[in-house]
Amino acid sequence: MEPLRTLVSQSTDTDTFLHHYLPDPSRVFLANYTYVEVPEIYLNDSIACIKRSTGLRDLSGKVKKITESTLVLRCGSKNLYVDPERYYLFRKHRVSRGNNREFFEHLLTKI
Repeated sequence: MEPLRTLVSQSTDTDTFLHHYLPDPSRVFLANYTYVEVPEIYLNDSIACIKRSTGLRDLSGKVKKITESTLVLRCGSKNLYVDPERYYLFRKHRVSRGNNREFFEHLLTKI
């Protein structure tokens, strides 16, 4: 049972909607996360899995493998298989300047 299914399907901005209507513990944890669909997930992305039935955080880890029906997350020292149909998936924002092209372009204009 998924209580937010009809509301999410009618929403134009799913990320904002879920950040507003999920329970408080999940909302606080997801402050630096963005809702994503499976095609938008890549290897080594940090993912948090929120149960569709309860709205609470269940798993979080780095993506190690992506198949059509499952995601493999590395959680600590374990590999966990996740069915994306049972979870809302949120990707953590990367705060890395190693690949930030705009940062380096701006830096070059200042020098």
